[in-house]
Amino acid sequence: MKYILLITLLIFPLHSASAQTSVPFNAAISLWLEGNDVDSLPVISQFAKDGNTEAQIFLARITRSSSFTSDYVRALSRKDRIALFRQPAGLSGTSWLKAAAVHSDLATAFIDANSIGNIDSEKLFYAAVALIKLGERRAGFIAYNSAITWMDSETLVRLHMQDALPPEFGQLFRAYKDINSFLTSYSSKEPTTDNDTKALRAKLRAQYGDIWEVAHILGILNYAPLSIEDQNNLTIGRTLVAHGISSETLLAHENWLLASPARRTISLPCQRACPNEVGACVRVAHWMLLIKESLKLGSPMETLISQDRYLSSERAMRDLAYAWVNRFRSYDVSIPQDSVCFANIVATELLRR
Repeated sequence: MKYILLITLLIFPLHSASAQTSVPFNAAISLWLEGNDVDSLPVISQFAKDGNTEAQIFLARITRSSSFTSDYVRALSRKDRIALFRQPAGLSGTSWLKAAAVHSDLATAFIDANSIGNIDSEKLFYAAVALIKLGERRAGFIAYNSAITWMDSETLVRLHMQDALPPEFGQLFRAYKDINSFLTSYSSKEPTTDNDTKALRAKLRAQYGDIWEVAHILGILNYAPLSIEDQNNLTIGRTLVAHGISSETLLAHENWLLASPARRTISLPCQRACPNEVGACVRVAHWMLLIKESLKLGSPMETLISQDRYLSSERAMRDLAYAWVNRFRSYDVSIPQDSVCFANIVATELLRR
């Protein structure tokens, strides 16, 4: 019997193309979320080569993720790594998005939203509209935020006069103007009281409801919606922690972070990866995200993996460590030790570099 098994393994190795395609695509995505690149990426890659549009878009969307530093991927030759993540073309292959864009509006929207070089703010704006309508809310709002950052006020107003825009864009635009008005009054009125910020916060919450979390994450509402007490909480960073903040103050800060809907992007991964020290993990991760605002966690493809599903996975915490290490590996920044669990995750990521 064991000779039959040996012959079978020789003929059909565990990671052969036939074995890969026998694993359902959704099962491969689940394995990827668990951090299992060795059993997920070859399967997803094979689906992409077989013409699966979701697989093609997904592979293109994870080209800046912790998968690139996994032990499995690092052990591959350059040729095999290109074959794993890109469609065959030339010496280095090309992004699967180009192949998918031939018959996928979503792939086209992703390409338009991530174009580099001279930024076309109107093209970026319409890419944001398309992404929102196609179910990619997070990517759509990020593209929207980039578009209005580069756009002149006349174009900004003109584009928001259209009837076919996602309703959230109108809400964000009104919130953006409210914040600017508040900041203008803030600069001409001293001092701004706690009652002022509380009143504005209550007004914005009442007006924008469900959009509040997204607006806050994108940084549009970073200052005015917070009360004076909240702003003080934000200052409890690494420097103050190192200078003897009381345990009661740290606990209050952690509770504040855990209670904030806008910080689910770090609280869910910490609950998954560091259940015995969630508060400390969230506090360290929050500090990291404040240092570099672009280090935000999010599903690479919400139409395939919901935001909550991604944030509750092992992959999300690996991606946070990957992003932070990638940003700060050339700086003299020590690994935060407040959370032993998170420090171990970052240390593991550093060893893979």
